[in-house]
Amino acid sequence: MTERHPAWGRGGVRAVYDQYGRLVFSVALSALGSRADAEDVTQQVFVRAWRSRETYDADKGTLRTWLLTITRRVVADRLGALARQRAADLAAVRNGHAGRAGDLAEDTVQRLAVAARLHELTDQQRLVVRMAFFEDLTHAQIAERTGLPLGTVKSHLRRALLVLRNRWEADDAAP
Repeated sequence: MTERHPAWGRGGVRAVYDQYGRLVFSVALSALGSRADAEDVTQQVFVRAWRSRETYDADKGTLRTWLLTITRRVVADRLGALARQRAADLAAVRNGHAGRAGDLAEDTVQRLAVAARLHELTDQQRLVVRMAFFEDLTHAQIAERTGLPLGTVKSHLRRALLVLRNRWEADDAAP
């Protein structure tokens, strides 16, 4: 039987989360700007902390400092993943036009505008938009590939386009 580490006390991860969860979330939200990403990072921080709780050494620093160090690492990982995803989105835009006729310049501008805003969508919306705009799949093809009902695919795409349109209108209205 393993002994509980003293820093975690009787309440375990729940007690530590209750004490430091808001702090970790605030730091993540400040760095990422996305509530969904901050929530995900907060969960990852406490999972990592719990799994590596035996490495915490109170002689080297407070539990708060240790958790914030983990938070910085998880945020850095998330920012790197987001940067890689944006780069992949832009690469998809650049490579998605081989052999196609039509107004390439206008199509490229539209795809770049979509790619630049994809990070503002939910994961499901982002997936559906990528498939529709970068892979030129129909709603039915997206439903088949993702296993989502056709109505859900249409709803995700509609909501995503509304979010993007609202962002573009706000950008156009800005001085």
